[in-house]
Amino acid sequence: KLRLYMMFMGVFLSMWISNVAAPVLCVSVILPILHDLHRSEPYVKSMLMSIAIACNLGGTTTPIASPQNAIALHVVEDLTDGKVEISFFEWMAVAIPTCLVLLVIAFGFIRFTYKSRIKTIHVPPLAKPVPLGLR
Repeated sequence: KLRLYMMFMGVFLSMWISNVAAPVLCVSVILPILHDLHRSEPYVKSMLMSIAIACNLGGTTTPIASPQNAIALHVVEDLTDGKVEISFFEWMAVAIPTCLVLLVIAFGFIRFTYKSRIKTIHVPPLAKPVPLGLR
């Protein structure tokens, strides 16, 4: 479940911010958990691959998610002499369902490819919060 949640988070973040920043944020969230696992564990590889694929898919869902999308919109308008103009919401209406289908396929492929031996994951405790001004 955690892998799928991270994939959805990666898609959502990369819809609105850079495809470079989104995976960095996702990995920083999951890193404390992955740090406790051995590097040879397939779950570590599957989580990192999941985040990378999800952020790439999320980068296709909005015109602002990636520079290539804005260029594609401009090229379509130029090639049709301005007769075809794709709005932000028209782009999303096509891209989001496509992204979700590809996300499910990617999740299944990664789950099949990286067979994990882990049944439960230990989540390290959070540090005790320090009240502001009392350091």
